[in-house]
Amino acid sequence: MRSQPPASNLQPPITSRQHPLCKLVRSLHLSKGRRQHKLFVVEGGNGIEAALRARWPLQRVIVPDNELGNSWRELAQSSGIETQTVSEELMEYLCDAETSTDVIALAQAPGSGFGVSGQENFILHPSSFILVLDGIGDPGNVGTLVRSACAAGATHIVATQGSADPYGPKAVRASAGGTFFLPPLVSTREELITVCQSQNIPLVVAAAHEGQNCFSFRWPPNY
Repeated sequence: MRSQPPASNLQPPITSRQHPLCKLVRSLHLSKGRRQHKLFVVEGGNGIEAALRARWPLQRVIVPDNELGNSWRELAQSSGIETQTVSEELMEYLCDAETSTDVIALAQAPGSGFGVSGQENFILHPSSFILVLDGIGDPGNVGTLVRSACAAGATHIVATQGSADPYGPKAVRASAGGTFFLPPLVSTREELITVCQSQNIPLVVAAAHEGQNCFSFRWPPNY
């Protein structure tokens, strides 16, 4: 027998693409929409579980009208997160991924926004290890580098404006949850260089091929 949530939590599933929530989710597929609403989309259980572990603020969880959706709805509601059910057909429409997922969340942007400016917590210390994503155009590669930076012990990630948005759906999926434990900031090259120079942070260039392993590389001390 199909399990049902408590009657007090039952809401009719959304079925129309014209519903305001559907329009919001689709707008978040674009950088303009993410900046405007200060939200981004998290697709799939792995990313949402990571967000919950990191205590990242999730505005809403969207689930399909099926058994898996009921399970995710119960988990979200137990964490105090608002949920909304949509038809299975509409779930496919809302997903950026080619293969529809069984859960979507709307996550708040980090801090006061996505940029370095105004980030009070962007305070560097002598052992700071900042990964700079400069001109990385593929969002899948951006997400993979976020995941690698977490494994390498980075303390900050900054993407220049010439890189793919690290909060786009594909980048967030590729980060395998790393976005929520090491949230990237977005900066211009000039702004980032000014910050590093003011705090005597040396710059090291990474090579895609024939470079040294970052785990064995002897990192230079601050100037």
